[in-house]
Amino acid sequence: VAESLAAPEVGGSPECRDSVRQSFVELGEHLGSFHGRRELETLFRICAPLSLDDGKNQLVFTESLMSLFPLQSNDPSCTESLCNYEKICKLFTKEGMKPFEALTVLAENDFIDGSCMHVSFAKELANLKDTSLSSGSDRSWIYQTCTEFGFYQTCDPETECVFCSKPHLNTLDSYYYLCRKAFGISGDVTEERIRYSNLYYGGNRTDATRIFYVNGQVDPWRSQSVQTSSNPELPALMVPGASVGFLFRNGQHPLLTHL
Repeated sequence: VAESLAAPEVGGSPECRDSVRQSFVELGEHLGSFHGRRELETLFRICAPLSLDDGKNQLVFTESLMSLFPLQSNDPSCTESLCNYEKICKLFTKEGMKPFEALTVLAENDFIDGSCMHVSFAKELANLKDTSLSSGSDRSWIYQTCTEFGFYQTCDPETECVFCSKPHLNTLDSYYYLCRKAFGISGDVTEERIRYSNLYYGGNRTDATRIFYVNGQVDPWRSQSVQTSSNPELPALMVPGASVGFLFRNGQHPLLTHL
């Protein structure tokens, strides 16, 4: 994500990346104090008072803010307000605009209809336990991460992560906790099943042939793919400025001439 925010191909810049990172540093500082949490609940229209005093609700809150960025679906041709990296970076680098202020504007844009932000971990857990067809797709995806692939999006201190790393909320253990509470699956089981999946599919060092690895430059999932290859039977392509969600949704954009 840090690379995407800094990529000029999608309207990003190092200044944009640094501004986004600073906004989440200030967010973390607010989470660290009673009065700071009350201010956050007002600024970001948190539905229930005192919600952010619970660490697990803080995790849901920070993940909700992360989702305001087009992490895997950046569309350079979108027309909505603040819908892609270029528009978001213009906001975060606007003259006179402070990083934390830009983050609140981005959130306000998502809740423009006057609705409030739900940050209840208990509600999220209840949704994952709901087996009805009306519960949405989150249950099936989270279950697959617990039983097959992992693919957890942690934000660890001293890394390139631009989101909230202090307090350290998005940890591997936080995802294992969700697997255990929602499905009764322990972290040890998840790790064993990830090892099996890599063995079954070959991981990123497969001995297979006739596989074409297509990667998008601003797709965070490319870190899990084969990005370069010297084997003509296993070619790899990097599409500048592309992401997986956009890549498979729109076949008309000039970026896809690389395919």
